[in-house]
Amino acid sequence: MIHRPWLARWVRCAWLVLLLGGAASCAESLDAGATCPTLCASGSLPLRDTTITPALAWDSTLTGFPDIGTEFGILVATRGDSLDARAVFRFDSTVRLFAPVGDTVRPISQVDSARLLLRLDVVNAILPDTVVIEAFDVDTTSADTLPNTLVPLFRASRLLGSVRVPRILMLDSLRVPLDNAKLLAKLRTPGARVRIGIRATGATSVQFRLQTSEIGQGATLAYRATPDTAVRTVFVLGNSSTPKLPDAERLALLDYGITVKAPAPGTGAIATVGGLPARRAYLRFNLPTKLIDSTQIVRATLYFTQQPARGIGAKDTLSVYAQPPIVGSLVSDIRRQASFLAPLGIFVNDSIRLAAGDSGTRSLEVVNLLRGWKGQSGTAAPVRALVLRASTEGNSVAEFRFASTTSPIAALRPRIRISYVGTPDVGVP
Repeated sequence: MIHRPWLARWVRCAWLVLLLGGAASCAESLDAGATCPTLCASGSLPLRDTTITPALAWDSTLTGFPDIGTEFGILVATRGDSLDARAVFRFDSTVRLFAPVGDTVRPISQVDSARLLLRLDVVNAILPDTVVIEAFDVDTTSADTLPNTLVPLFRASRLLGSVRVPRILMLDSLRVPLDNAKLLAKLRTPGARVRIGIRATGATSVQFRLQTSEIGQGATLAYRATPDTAVRTVFVLGNSSTPKLPDAERLALLDYGITVKAPAPGTGAIATVGGLPARRAYLRFNLPTKLIDSTQIVRATLYFTQQPARGIGAKDTLSVYAQPPIVGSLVSDIRRQASFLAPLGIFVNDSIRLAAGDSGTRSLEVVNLLRGWKGQSGTAAPVRALVLRASTEGNSVAEFRFASTTSPIAALRPRIRISYVGTPDVGVP
């Protein structure tokens, strides 16, 4: 007999494919109940099905994400009396000396062609025929990351410059001319900082995003130290001198957004994802440990009942991503837990795409999440929780509202349907 190892391997692979195919066929019959279809040989792998309500021990809506200054784009918007969002750019270190052609270095004594260069993101923008962009001096010794401190600084006496831009020219970049004399006064005053606030208005609603240093290069301050075009233009990138520590926070505050006005959050027994200020939903699961540890989970689907969000963002769409915290229960602050999340697609490779004003049942496949908890115990083990966040986090008023664990109507509360193989030996049908 001629020995053909490749043939043996092929036969084994074919047999494995057939076996897995039969098991998969069984696994797909989620309504099989306590017995498995005939594809599962002699019923040796019974597929069980259960729906657990409530699926969550509790849920909580956490406000203020992402942390200020860490936005991937800054929303600038004015939509009637419902939404007012603005941007701030810091230039705390500027060029104050220059060397004339053939002469020595000296302090800048005049400024020419001062301007602020902005990079735009107009995907899903709302633009009237003409957009008015205004730049204000918002430097202050007060806590200038708070809207209550900053908003009064957006006044006529602090206006540094403005520009009227036709909608067709709102593309990927924008130049806002600045008052040369006012910038010169800053450059000649020791310790003075250049911090610029941006506001956009129009005859109708305005909404777009500005690029930030987190995703590339943010705004740039440009000027010449003389009208002489032979002297090179000075370009200053964003920089921040405060807070002194920690460094990460100082770097984050090169640019950031402020929400002056936004639609009111939902009330009642609902949880919210997205909106402005952006919110995340923290979900703590309520699942029997033996179900997780003593069975092979084939499928797990988490269901929510969406509640409509009315108002200006009702037609806006968003995706909702699910990411588990990667910290253990030793970190008791759930907001900190909601800040340290597993990368997208590692444990939950599903998302929910929806319009904010819709309603109905929404679902997430979370089988890999539950499998990842198997055998995990103790304070160092990841908490059995999930965080929902919006794809438009910090950049849109669109939000996902759903009935929470406190809903007076039990049928609306989050629930989970689990199909599994094995017997957990607990009170699960």
